[in-house]
Amino acid sequence: VGLPLGWILGSPIFIRTELDEGAPVAVGAPGTEAPSVAPASGGSDGGSGGGGKTVLSGSLSGADEFHFASGEVLLIETAADTYVLRFERISVRNGPDLFVYLSPSPDGYADDAIELGKLKASDGSFNYEVPAGTDISRFKSAVIWCRAFSVQFAAAPLAA
Repeated sequence: VGLPLGWILGSPIFIRTELDEGAPVAVGAPGTEAPSVAPASGGSDGGSGGGGKTVLSGSLSGADEFHFASGEVLLIETAADTYVLRFERISVRNGPDLFVYLSPSPDGYADDAIELGKLKASDGSFNYEVPAGTDISRFKSAVIWCRAFSVQFAAAPLAA
């Protein structure tokens, strides 16, 4: 029992995954259909690669030497009060049960953080939709958190 459980919980740190999603783009005028993400080659808008407006950004860093991380995190407004959290060119130590959160603490995870979803990959660029109606002004960081062990893997303090 111990060996299989150890492999299930420990093996993800040795496995690398990569995903390159297109950057989000601004939604078109009413009555038009616009894609929610740009093609992987993307355009340019000063960092996000799409037509959205970057309202907050920060550099991702690991919680310690073992939990390494790098890359950029952008909070992009794609339409009025519609936001996407984008990870750009990130690399993070993989682990079991990793999730992405927006946190009101600039230092990382806090109890009233909101979950955006499971970490999509250990490397690459990808997006998370922020739930409609979320007051983004209360969030100060994006966090990668291991739910299985209640451990912070990485955080990016967010600023305008």
